[in-house]
Amino acid sequence: MTGSINSIKISLPTPFPVGDINAYLITDDPLTLVDCGVHSSMSLEALTQGIRAAGFAVEDIERIILTHAHLDHAGAAARVSQMARATVLMHPRAYPLLYRTEDNMERYRQLFSQCGIPAAILEGWEQSRSVWKKLGHRDEALYDMQLVNNDDLIPFEHGNLRVLHTPGHCPDHISLVDDNARVTHSGDHLLPGITPNPLAYFDEENNGRRYRSLPDYLTSLDRMEALKLARALPGHGDIIEDIPAVMENNRRRIFKRREDFRALLQQGGHTTVYDLARAHFGDMHPMQTYLTVTEALGALDLLAQQDALVLDEESDLIRFTLKPEE
Repeated sequence: MTGSINSIKISLPTPFPVGDINAYLITDDPLTLVDCGVHSSMSLEALTQGIRAAGFAVEDIERIILTHAHLDHAGAAARVSQMARATVLMHPRAYPLLYRTEDNMERYRQLFSQCGIPAAILEGWEQSRSVWKKLGHRDEALYDMQLVNNDDLIPFEHGNLRVLHTPGHCPDHISLVDDNARVTHSGDHLLPGITPNPLAYFDEENNGRRYRSLPDYLTSLDRMEALKLARALPGHGDIIEDIPAVMENNRRRIFKRREDFRALLQQGGHTTVYDLARAHFGDMHPMQTYLTVTEALGALDLLAQQDALVLDEESDLIRFTLKPEE
């Protein structure tokens, strides 16, 4: 039977600059929660109250779908799944990000050293990260888990949600598409007024090679645009009623930033990715430095994709050379 798959937005507090995240309670059968917030008493209480206001209890939830493994969306996954005895659905790339975070710390240290981030700032980033990790409660196991891939259908009584793999913000990101209603749960892939940061991740199936996150994001944007969806239920902010406008704004911001970095390279004098990031964004808190450096890497990746830049990551420092215009 096909029809409407209804969902209720529940705002959950986070300590992050992005603010509250949106969890969604899908009230069709089986009762399903899309994302679940950080593992904190404030967030869990807000989630409990939101579910109760919808006429249910946490224990009624049968499934939890994670759009991606970031702490603000998935930090409470183990706790909530244990409370509800619910199955957690996620992309195969999400589980190692959620539960094996220490595996890649040495790679991050190497990458950020290659970017020229000073040791003191790198240490500050690691300290901030160790504090925020507590919001994930990773010492508790998921009650049950199911991996989902692109184009898999997640069935409900009144229709299906189709999994659309939308990497870019992170490699495990999925959006959930109701083809019948032309609606998507977009997680952090589409956000009102914000272009998702192309964060740094490593491809375990390709010798730990760094994902080209920003080119991946633009490809995912193209794939979603082809679906001609009407509405998006984002992971932060208000419901998106004009998806094409958000996509166009995202592309415009991304391409402008690419050209800003091209101009910095033409000026010369910037020898590291960190120097480029500082020249564009200014000096930032160590945690923000991580974000600005990944934005700089994303712009360099786009220039390299255009064949406008030679990007060498094999040395102690990442080297980049702008090709002369023909």
